[in-house]
Amino acid sequence: MASKKRDYDNSYLDNGFTCLTTKDKEERPQCVICHKVITNDSMNPAKLKLRSSSQHPALVNHDRTFFERQETSLKKKILSSDGTFQYVNNGNIKEEFLFCSALKTTTRASDIFDKVSQFFKTEKLSSGNLCSCCTDGAPSMLGSSSGFQTRVKQLVPDVKSVHCMIHRQALAAKALFESFSAILNQHYFSEVSESELSLIRNPFRCFAKSVPDELQEELLDLQNDSSAKDVNEDKTIEEFWPSMIHLYPQTAKHAV
Repeated sequence: MASKKRDYDNSYLDNGFTCLTTKDKEERPQCVICHKVITNDSMNPAKLKLRSSSQHPALVNHDRTFFERQETSLKKKILSSDGTFQYVNNGNIKEEFLFCSALKTTTRASDIFDKVSQFFKTEKLSSGNLCSCCTDGAPSMLGSSSGFQTRVKQLVPDVKSVHCMIHRQALAAKALFESFSAILNQHYFSEVSESELSLIRNPFRCFAKSVPDELQEELLDLQNDSSAKDVNEDKTIEEFWPSMIHLYPQTAKHAV
């Protein structure tokens, strides 16, 4: 006999849980802090309070206003500013590129804007959901009169324009004196080997002998840690490695 489906109650936000509705119209609680989506049968005040206090003990005494801000931030991240799309898959937040399409003729701002607009129209996406737009510093992107950013602002006046941080660092490095420029390039723009990429992307599929000798023992401990594997499956690379910094400091620092 199938269990009765529970309905979300607005009071659950007091414990840091908003509501996510699946394709099957089932309501599930979603943590506004770690974005984890849990099962419908966990839709119970006592269970939600217990999970919140065990997973995020430092936030136990925060008031509802704090969680409301996190909920608003979570909703805005559904369409993120770096051209990626976040969605729920098997109860976890996944992130992929929204779309990639070549410009077959010229690469003017109007061509780029028309390409993006056509995609939004075809997929029936609302431009009103845009909260920020991140681009490089090319004139076709940042032109004040007819650049891509300007065209987006004409369509969505409240959108926030962002110049890609990596491009800004690269531009700044060109104007620095030689010794400091060399340090910046070494730490921020150095080449990454294939073995290092393998470790960064998935440490559980990386051969221990492919990393420096002083990291091999710690990496093996990490690979045998079932809890760490669960975290790796639930989080993005950007979220996973910082969460490992206290348990596996040498390997995590090497990866980031």
